[in-house]
Amino acid sequence: MKRYRTFKVEIDPTDEQKQQITRFQGICRFVYNLYLHENQERWEAEKKLAETSGRKPHSTLMKPAKFYTWLKQDYIPASGKIWINDCPSKAVRQSI
Repeated sequence: MKRYRTFKVEIDPTDEQKQQITRFQGICRFVYNLYLHENQERWEAEKKLAETSGRKPHSTLMKPAKFYTWLKQDYIPASGKIWINDCPSKAVRQSI
């Protein structure tokens, strides 16, 4: 018979670490909401175009990899929101 052990772990971050965790969560939430907003705008524009031309709308959603490239190369430099780069890239990619 197998026995499994469990361990309870409690983290106790310092004030600086708490601030960093909160900042990373905020950046990831912002990127997630930006991704949703961009895709909703694209979908609405496609629906309007399809209605005027009398066809069915097709998917114009931005893929996560393309969105990440657009975010890094176009959005951040154009908007000046360089604080997005403060967050680790893996966290940003996972939030997308």
